[in-house]
Amino acid sequence: MKSTLRVFSLLALGSALSIAAHADTTFNFTYTSTDGTVAATGTLDGTLVDGVYDITAGTIDVTGGPVSGPGTLLSNLNFPGTTTNTTLAGGGTYLTYDDALTPGANPELDGNGLLFDVAGTALDLWGNGPDSYSAFGGNWALYDSGTFAATAAATPEPTSLALLSTGLLGIAGMTRRKFLRS
Repeated sequence: MKSTLRVFSLLALGSALSIAAHADTTFNFTYTSTDGTVAATGTLDGTLVDGVYDITAGTIDVTGGPVSGPGTLLSNLNFPGTTTNTTLAGGGTYLTYDDALTPGANPELDGNGLLFDVAGTALDLWGNGPDSYSAFGGNWALYDSGTFAATAAATPEPTSLALLSTGLLGIAGMTRRKFLRS
């Protein structure tokens, strides 16, 4: 009876862990300006909320152009469904962002997009419609259009890992029991 209870407890724990582990998705992304002078790569971590990925963390590395270097995502604490407004240091430039990524075969940014801090300078990436994206940064030092592509990073399926680990625990328990009897 106790061993059956242990097995069911392990299965329940494995299921709970697999559901929690499946909540977050990591995306690799690229942005390239139309003329090819500005390029950016990075990662975005998000959770699917109401049919949209709430991007909670991210990195970017920008090369070329007046805003370059590594950067991090400025998190939108008002998500889901709320746009955050900010004014750049020195005033005059007003940015909106919602840190949302639309799921699908080719995940897309919406019209509010993502806001990054690149070496102390704000860099905003947003979508203008299918296959049309813009970047703005450095208080008009960079205003560009280009392409954006995001793909989900390959990660092992958590349910399979949970099933494998509970199976290995069961085999270990049976082996131990046989060893103790002999």
